[in-house]
Amino acid sequence: MKTRFEKWIDENNVKGDAKDLFNESVLCYKISAYRASFIMGYLGLQTILRERLLNAQNKPDNIPQKMWTDRLNDLKDEKIWDSTVFDFVNRQSPDNPFLINDDIRTQYSYWKTIRNDCAHAKNNIISYPHVESFWLFIESNLSKFVVNGGKSGLLEKIKKHYDSKYTPPNTDVSPLVREIPHAMTNGDISLFLKEVDDYFEEETISFEVFDGDSITYQFWNYIAYSPSQVLREGFLEFIKSDWDIFRKYIVVFEDKLNEISSDDSFIREFWKDEIWKLFIWQDTDGWKMVKRLVDNQIIPTNEVDDFIKTLFKKTKTKSIPEDFIIEFLKDTEYFNLLRKFLFGERKMSTPPNGIDFANRRWKLIRFYLFHMPLDALIVSELNSAFLASSYGTFNRQMTELFKQDEDFSRQYKEILEEKQLTVPSILEESEIMEEDTD
Repeated sequence: MKTRFEKWIDENNVKGDAKDLFNESVLCYKISAYRASFIMGYLGLQTILRERLLNAQNKPDNIPQKMWTDRLNDLKDEKIWDSTVFDFVNRQSPDNPFLINDDIRTQYSYWKTIRNDCAHAKNNIISYPHVESFWLFIESNLSKFVVNGGKSGLLEKIKKHYDSKYTPPNTDVSPLVREIPHAMTNGDISLFLKEVDDYFEEETISFEVFDGDSITYQFWNYIAYSPSQVLREGFLEFIKSDWDIFRKYIVVFEDKLNEISSDDSFIREFWKDEIWKLFIWQDTDGWKMVKRLVDNQIIPTNEVDDFIKTLFKKTKTKSIPEDFIIEFLKDTEYFNLLRKFLFGERKMSTPPNGIDFANRRWKLIRFYLFHMPLDALIVSELNSAFLASSYGTFNRQMTELFKQDEDFSRQYKEILEEKQLTVPSILEESEIMEEDTD
């Protein structure tokens, strides 16, 4: 059975020498070699801090260049690298390379004394509580050991990654994504992602719609579904920071809507107001969001009817529902509202604008006829407009429908005859042709 610390190692994607040292720490722990376990764990932590310093893209602004260069050389010296890391961590403002508070420095120094007790076989008892407590210190605070200036350096690395002068296309971006939690404090991640997004918008995908085929998709996908909870939470905070950003990313990472639904006020503002802007340019995105909202019962049950009424009002002249949401809409008032709008208000049979309405709304009319049955009101309205017209979109498309759909034509004619309404000549002609064929 895996220990909590082993699970943390996997979830945080610890790599290389540090992972080997942490795994050895766990192995020693399981055989009760607690002094060895503690030392291996301590060396694992030191190794990670050393790598963060060596991999810092920019020199911290508050450290002189010569001092920084000399200390980086010390970090490469196998004899003194450990003490150099300890010195770096304990440096305080103004020449502190790590952005940590004094409380973490005090705790870190305490664990150094325990490490010394283990290494020098002092009389203090070292047992499993020491190891477990130290592991918890690492789990709680490792992400806070951020190198001052690391954020700007990482941004430059990301820019170069998406510049073909420096990086071949399709190069894996995940190593850069994994650096993010180590290059800044947790609270800075969402702000950093905003900087990255601004750069992408200006230089990489300008004037393009962001989707699964975008050049930057893998970058955002790695972040949205990162093993690191800190990164995932930073992503959610980032997309919630601005409604335009939210709409841009939520239609690509739809399942994130479920995670955000626990923020009652935010999600309510989305489905009450902000969702409608998705129907302006990308109709499919709007319907996808509507389906996810209703499928996951994010909208309170007692407010679904009002939502459907608003949905119809906002989309009736702009967007035709996608196939994947039709069955749901049939169980709501949507098609009743559509029937009333197209036929119930007698717009097609009212001169002088009836034919104009039928021409303008033909796609919506055809959509309704495809999914719902005919009745006397519908046929009466359609027939009035058809008989009053001799050309135009509506007349042409209805003529084609009569020719191509025998069931529709038959039902249409039966209702006309039942209500003693005029049968268009095209339907009379089709009947004569059938009789001649027989």
